[in-house]
This record gives sequence, structure tokens and C-alpha cells, in this order.
Amino acid sequence: MGEDGFAGWLETAERMATVTTSELHDCHDCGVKPGELHTPGCDVQRCPRCGMQQIGCNCIYEVNNIDVDDMETEHPSIYKNGPTKQMYAKWDVEWGTRQQLWTGEWPGIAECREYGFWCLWDEANRRWMGWPKFKNITAETPGAQEDLNRLVGVCRWDIDAQKWMQRR
Repeated sequence: MGEDGFAGWLETAERMATVTTSELHDCHDCGVKPGELHTPGCDVQRCPRCGMQQIGCNCIYEVNNIDVDDMETEHPSIYKNGPTKQMYAKWDVEWGTRQQLWTGEWPGIAECREYGFWCLWDEANRRWMGWPKFKNITAETPGAQEDLNRLVGVCRWDIDAQKWMQRR
């Protein structure tokens, strides 16, 4: 979780959760401006295949027919060093044209507003391990923030639309 641990994560999450459409920013990780592609390795870039954080998803391995459960024994060099140039080339051919431009706000925020997914940090009712608990609320509630946890929990990633969609 880094040097700052939970406190650093919480500060970043609170800062990013307060971004509104009137406050578009350059990407906090790679520095691109709204309308530009993220640079390789950016921790904000979403995977066009699964919708999750691209640097943490397994899609590049799946596209290259590598089972991540067996990677340490079957592909030790890739396990140790990460994807190869050839793997990235195959990924780019199949998925590179679907990379999303940085919009100026955290990925998924627009969908949360569209679907009415709002939450509020509930510091008085903490969960185990010190993680804040969230309350589902309306947008009009003072301190309301877009609920990204609810978004990925109750929606599905639509590859064609390149956005989170409510399950029907």
C-alpha cells in the first residue's frame, strides 16, 4: 500500500472522490491532459477488455493464452519480469484501438452519476481493519461522493460500449 499506508490511500481516495465535472484535471499518475491517452504503466488507465485497472488485471496474459495460476512454473521469466514486447504487441493488435482517453475525472465517476450511485464515508461505523464503511445515499446529501465500489459490484463491463452498464 506504499509508505503512507492506509492514511495515504484514504487521502488519495477522498481527493479523487471529490472531483466533479466542473473540475477536470490532468491525470494524477501519468500527467496527461483530458482528451489524451494515458502513458504505458499508468495506474489510472482502465483495461478496455475488463474495465478494471489495466496494470492490475490479467487480460494481457489471457489474450496471450497464459494461465496466471501456472505462470510462476510454466513461464518463470514472464512471472518475474512481466509481459514481453511480443505480448504487448499482440495486446495492441487486439485491444489497443479501444484504449480510452483520459476524461479529466476518475474512471467510472460518470457512470455513478448516471445510475445514481452515491455514498458517504461512515467514520463512526468502521469495518474491521480500519476500512471506512459506506452508506448508500442520494446526490443531494451533504458530502455525497460517487460510489465506485457499488458500480463495480452491481454493474458489468460492456466491451462494446466501453463503460459499466447496469445488469438487467
